[in-house]
Amino acid sequence: MLNLIRMNNYRVRHMTCMYVLVIIICLFAVFSISTISFTADDMAAGTYEDYEGMAQAMEAGWNDAEAEAMAKENADEDADEDAEVNIGVTITEKEGYDEDSEKKSDAYNAGYEAGQEIAMNFGIYSNQPIRPDGTVSSYIAYLYEDISSGILLIFMTIAIVLFFNREQNSGFVKNIAAKSVSRASIYFSKFISMILYMLFTFVVIAVAEYIALMVHYNGDLTFGVDVMDEFLPKILVIILLHIAFLSGVVMVTTLTKSSTMGITIGMLANTGFSSFIVLFVRAKLDFDISDYLINYNLTRVNLDSGNDVVNHALLVGIITIIVYNVIGCTWFAKRDIA
Repeated sequence: MLNLIRMNNYRVRHMTCMYVLVIIICLFAVFSISTISFTADDMAAGTYEDYEGMAQAMEAGWNDAEAEAMAKENADEDADEDAEVNIGVTITEKEGYDEDSEKKSDAYNAGYEAGQEIAMNFGIYSNQPIRPDGTVSSYIAYLYEDISSGILLIFMTIAIVLFFNREQNSGFVKNIAAKSVSRASIYFSKFISMILYMLFTFVVIAVAEYIALMVHYNGDLTFGVDVMDEFLPKILVIILLHIAFLSGVVMVTTLTKSSTMGITIGMLANTGFSSFIVLFVRAKLDFDISDYLINYNLTRVNLDSGNDVVNHALLVGIITIIVYNVIGCTWFAKRDIA
């Protein structure tokens, strides 16, 4: 097993695409920090909408504002009734209206809320911890928000699919399988090599963002030692959730033997396409599956999250890793790899 891991690490180090992805990750870090001034300007102008704040507002029923606006509009219309000319008809009550019959089911309300989430969640979002004066609260807080956004999963999805299928296409895996090496060792050695590469990308984006932030603020940057107690345990949970997500991508790639399918499903899942599935299940079954999806738990675990949220995400990550790897490894062990 150890020799297989060394062999796979050697292959990773000699794949040009892995270095290209690292360069793109560095460019993303620079691009992310270049948007700080725009976000600060919006905050100073009072037009910046915080992603987490939007989510909380939606959960609390943010249509109250719309209801107040409609009430005000109706009040204005009533005030205009004394005018000399009234054009149009104002409907104050729907014929046959029964308030109790108009109350929506829990499934309908859940589906509506999921629909609101779709408009908000489709894509990659990073809640930058920026003050109105254009400074970040700390480097650690900024780094955590970018990593927990799931942006690295886009690059890792590409890397892991290319790595797993490259030896299949070249026929290299047949030579390994012909020797007295267990299929499980082949499978997990490749997966472990990808975990090591993922940890390397974590270090790359951490260094790149630190340098870019130092340049942006001319060396006047708060590191964030005061939040390290919250950062360390939660970043470990975030890393575990990344591993769980990659386990799913590996499983799909193994089952389908298709790079296109693995990348497509990985990209769609990471950019919020699963919101449509959440909406459908909520509307039909009145059941919220978002609590058990990796990308949802990834965005819910922030530096201010309580232990219940963190423990739930940790449990989801562990179970997902076990289930995905058991399925993927079992299929790989039984299939024809020719």
